[in-house]
Amino acid sequence: MATAVEPDDAVLFAGVSLVLGAACRHLFRGTRVPYTIALLVLGVALGSLEYRTKDGLGKLGAGMRIWANINPDLLLAAFLPALLFESAFSMEAHQIKKCMAQMLLLAGPGVLMSTFLLGTALKLTSPYD
Repeated sequence: MATAVEPDDAVLFAGVSLVLGAACRHLFRGTRVPYTIALLVLGVALGSLEYRTKDGLGKLGAGMRIWANINPDLLLAAFLPALLFESAFSMEAHQIKKCMAQMLLLAGPGVLMSTFLLGTALKLTSPYD
């Protein structure tokens, strides 16, 4: 029997996901298993349980479906600034100085070259004018 989807389910799923992520970080701390791979396997397992079983995961599954159907622009606007800030904040100053030439090369001419090549490829292969 399908349950009504409530906004509380999305909050429940977010909270459980944070707890499971912290548990993965703790459990795999001393191993050679990368944290992102452990999260990927956990996510695939949860998704398989939700979508491949008859009863699903109940309220947790309803929250999962809410997050799966979220507007991608909202997701990008909500999480990208925090992820970029955390990444930049945890970087050490000597690493930035050491990599500055590569960063400027990729951020300036690299982006321009990529844009030009992609535009040329699309112009040559696309049926639109």
